[in-house]
Amino acid sequence: NRGGTTRTEVPYAMIYYLPVTCKNEAKMLYAGAKELFRNTSEANTLLEIDDAEDLDEITKKLIETIEKRW
Repeated sequence: NRGGTTRTEVPYAMIYYLPVTCKNEAKMLYAGAKELFRNTSEANTLLEIDDAEDLDEITKKLIETIEKRW
């Protein structure tokens, strides 16, 4: 483990999806929840997508991100 955490060190990613059509109030709520969840989950990587079509490329993005970190 790294940084004094109790979680075993493995590539751990959080995928954050927020459609561009969301209202500003919802975006602000999501932003606060995103940071809280990221800190609580100890995710190494955060992938943000705003278009459902980006999900088609998610595997490629995950591999690229993990290769950069490891």
